[in-house]
Amino acid sequence: MVEALSPRDGRGRVAMEVAKEQCRRGHEVGFVTSCGPGMASLDVGRSLGSGPRWRVPLPRNPWSVRTALFALGAGLRARQASGWADVIHAHAPCWGPVNVATCHGLHRAALARAASEPALAEALGIRAGDLRRVRWLLPLLETQYRDAKIVALTSRAAGEFEVHLGVESSRLHVIGNGVDVETFRPAAARWAEEPAPTAGGALRLLFVGHDFRRKGLPLVLAALPDLPGVSLQVVGDDPHDAEQMERARATVRQTGLGERVEFLGSVDGLEILYRDCDALVLPSAYEGFALSVLEAMASGVAVIGSPAAIPESIRDGAWILPERPSVGDLVALLGELVGRPRAVRDRGRAARRVAEQNSWSQVVDALDRLYES
Repeated sequence: MVEALSPRDGRGRVAMEVAKEQCRRGHEVGFVTSCGPGMASLDVGRSLGSGPRWRVPLPRNPWSVRTALFALGAGLRARQASGWADVIHAHAPCWGPVNVATCHGLHRAALARAASEPALAEALGIRAGDLRRVRWLLPLLETQYRDAKIVALTSRAAGEFEVHLGVESSRLHVIGNGVDVETFRPAAARWAEEPAPTAGGALRLLFVGHDFRRKGLPLVLAALPDLPGVSLQVVGDDPHDAEQMERARATVRQTGLGERVEFLGSVDGLEILYRDCDALVLPSAYEGFALSVLEAMASGVAVIGSPAAIPESIRDGAWILPERPSVGDLVALLGELVGRPRAVRDRGRAARRVAEQNSWSQVVDALDRLYES
C-alpha cells in the first residue's frame, strides 16, 4: 500500500524495489495506490509482477486533503485486498486492515520537536498555523500503526514510537532502506589512480532531495561563498513549496555563485551524477532514511550529513555534522576536505563497503522473516 507508485517518490521507490525483489523470489505482489505521477508510463505488469492493483483516485492538491482521502480510500481497498493477500504492508496512511506498516517519518515526533525548538521549526519551514493544521490529521496519519507490526527505518525512529505513541518494543522492527549495488557502483576511474593534492583545491558536491528546506539546501548555499573552488549540483525540486526553488536560485544570483551551482531538477540516470561527484551533502533537519545516502555510498562517494540524515548503522562511510549544523560547521568541515582528495576517496571506499551490507536483497530477507512471524 503506497500513495504514489513512482520511481521519483521516496516511499514509492522503496515499495517498488522491495516488490521487485519479492517477485524474484516467487511471491505475488499487488498494490493499493493512487497511480500517481509517472504511473502511466510504468510497466507494472512486467517489472513488479502480475498481482492485482486497487486504485484510490485523488485530487492533485492540497496535501492535507490528498492524505485524508487516501487514508479513507485505501482502507476500503484494503478490505477488498484482504480477501486476496496474505500480508497487507502499508507505506502510507490506511484506515483499514494492515499487518505491517513502514514508517518513513513520524509526523508527531517532527511536530513535537518543532514546537519545542524554534530553530528546528524554522529549518523545517513549519509555522504555527502548520502545526495546528497537521495535528488534526495525526489520527489519519497514524491509523496504520494501531495494531500492525511496525517497521522503523532507524533505531532513532523506533525510539520515537516508544516515546510519542507508547508502542511496545515487541511490535517494533528496525529494518532500514536498501540500495541496488549493481546499478549504483563506483566509476572504474575513481580508484584507478592515486589522487594528488591540488593547490587551492576543488570539491564537487551533489545535493539530492525534493524538500529543500528540510534537507538543508539553504544551509549549503549559504556556506558556498566562503568555500572558493567548491561546486554544487542540485537534483530535485520542492513540490510542497514552489517558492523554494526560486528562493534558491535568487540566493545563487545574489551571492555570485552562478558558475559554481547548477540546478538540474528531477533527472533520470542519477547513478551517473553520483559517479561524477566527490561527495553528497545532506544536512537535513529531519529525515526518515534518505535513499540518496545509500545510493551515494554504493557509488563510492563519501557523504557529508547531519545525524538526522545518516542512520547510525551506516555512519562508517560518512562525515557527520553536529546535531543542529550551522553554516560555520559546514564551512569548517568542507574547508578541511578541499585539496584532500585522498581522504575523500578513502572515505568513499569505506562508504562502498557499508552499502554492500545494505542491499535490497538483505532488506527483503528481514521483511520475509517479519511476514512469516
